Amino acid sequence: MHRRTFIKNAIIVNEGRTFVGSLVIDDDRIEEIIEGKDVQPQLPPDSVIDAEGCYLLPGVIDEHVHFRDPGLTAKGTFYTESRACCRWWCHHSHRYA
Repeated sequence: MHRRTFIKNAIIVNEGRTFVGSLVIDDDRIEEIIEGKDVQPQLPPDSVIDAEGCYLLPGVIDEHVHFRDPGLTAKGTFYTESRACCRWWCHHSHRYA
């Protein structure tokens, strides 16, 4: 069974543009991006989130990290800390999709 979520009236930042619009998510996939305020999706959603005044961004990477290399490499190196970051993201990315 598919679950359709409609996020409406967000400030969407995507592909170098910023515009007011809405987004339809079917399960875990973006199905539709609609430009304009108070627009309606093609099919009725199961849930609606009013995001007026909020930004909707594509996947964002937090580039503020603290690697222990150079320095405390006995605790972690660039290689081990990078792998840990990738593993955490892959494991938890469903929470941020």
